[in-house]
Amino acid sequence: MKMILRLTQVQLGSALDFISLFRKKNTKTKNKSVSLIFLMTGILFAIISGAYSYVFGLSFQMAGQLTLLPGFMMAVVCMVTLTMTIYKVKGTLFGTKDYDILMSLPVPTTYIVASRILLLYCINFFFTAILAIPNMIIYGYLARPPVEFYLRFFFALAFVPLVPMILACVFGILAAAIASKFRHSNLVNTILFLILILFIFGISFQMQQEEQIAVLGDALTKQIERIYPLAGMYIHGVVEGNWIQLGVFLIISGSAFIVFCIIIGKLFLKLNTSITGVTTKSNYKIKEYKKTTPFRALFFKEIKRVFSSTIYFLNSCISMILMTIAVLVVTIVRPEKIIQMLQVPQMMSLIKQMMPFLLAMLVGMTFSASCSISLEGKSLWILRSVPVDVKTIFKSKIAVNLILVLPLLTINTILLGVFFKLSLLEFVITFLIPVLYSGFVSIGGLLLNLKFPLLNWTNETVVIKQSAASMLTSLGGMLCGIIPILLLTFFSIPAKWIFAGTALVVGLLILLFWKILTTWGIKRFESL
Repeated sequence: MKMILRLTQVQLGSALDFISLFRKKNTKTKNKSVSLIFLMTGILFAIISGAYSYVFGLSFQMAGQLTLLPGFMMAVVCMVTLTMTIYKVKGTLFGTKDYDILMSLPVPTTYIVASRILLLYCINFFFTAILAIPNMIIYGYLARPPVEFYLRFFFALAFVPLVPMILACVFGILAAAIASKFRHSNLVNTILFLILILFIFGISFQMQQEEQIAVLGDALTKQIERIYPLAGMYIHGVVEGNWIQLGVFLIISGSAFIVFCIIIGKLFLKLNTSITGVTTKSNYKIKEYKKTTPFRALFFKEIKRVFSSTIYFLNSCISMILMTIAVLVVTIVRPEKIIQMLQVPQMMSLIKQMMPFLLAMLVGMTFSASCSISLEGKSLWILRSVPVDVKTIFKSKIAVNLILVLPLLTINTILLGVFFKLSLLEFVITFLIPVLYSGFVSIGGLLLNLKFPLLNWTNETVVIKQSAASMLTSLGGMLCGIIPILLLTFFSIPAKWIFAGTALVVGLLILLFWKILTTWGIKRFESL
């Protein structure tokens, strides 16, 4: 057990980039900055979780079913764990870059597998705690439960992410194994994961639809228990104090985790070989290569890099995927029905005013440019030695981020314009502001990557999900979209002035960022 914990500690330290804190004095400032970013991220998500919990808690309290709040949030946490873990399997559990180094260590394979699974668990538990603890605080404030509730909550918290993580690993392994049989395995893997994510969101949407038809009470409880039975055990055990139900929940979760670790430990080598296998063709033919411009060559190199990595593509584009899902839901449900369900006067006008910033917020979370320098890794010297102007290299990386945003943004804006019956001016504003945000986040993300490069990585997940540049870009883009929404909601400022002011500020920031990129950015790139 001591060896497993030591392996997990080393891999977790590598994933969070904290190991160098104890090696070099000149990296202390950098790692303190990264630690601060993680802390800010955790606080932000905790605030969002608390806000949603409070809104749902008031609704449940009005319906006389406040005891459903912890179970409802538990189901949400499980769904988040499921969707976030599916595409981490390849790259964290299997197909790691340091696979050969790990397997050469004088350590049993089962220990390595256990440390990898424990690494996944630690990451998922971090997000589980961030989402669940604010919910517990809100429930405690509204319900005033006895002290035993808090003891049961914290005791069960460690077991909440186990089963969703196992299901995600199973789905991830199956998807990766199926994709490995095709020539373009990474593309197939990405498509399969998109289908799985859409399926999960489809189940969630169906659940919400049925909740609207049924009255909140017993019907909602049955819906949660039908979709995820362990959530029902959690409600009865943690909230209602049924120790038998709590014991069954803990036993099922813990036993499933142990059995999964044993099975994966025995099949690890075979599964890793199958998942990382490469399909080749024997009828390869030499074809004539066509000339192209340096920009196009670099652009297609970057775009292939995005689509060749499932975790890179999904993390960079997940906000645009969510935007598309939300727009499709709106087109199915119809805006009029949404307004009728909300029962808020003048809601249609408010939604139209917020729409540009809601789209801009999702656009601002698209951060492929903020990873593009770091993902060059130890091969960055090749890019630096290519006889191409550095500005052209920067433009190709920015163009990739824009191409991930603009096509979907255009389609979604047109759909929203049709179904919300936007005027020409409203349509232009709804499209223009997110476009400006796409330029802002593309250039700004590249600048942040130059400021916080991470080149000595062994797992690309570290660069994409845990690097300072990617986190600052996604958080910064999201906050820049939230600020105008807050101004619209809580201050009596005319919407036209907020639109004009936002467009002006973002446009000036784009010009400023481009100036910095073409001066300091070039020098910084050449010194890496």
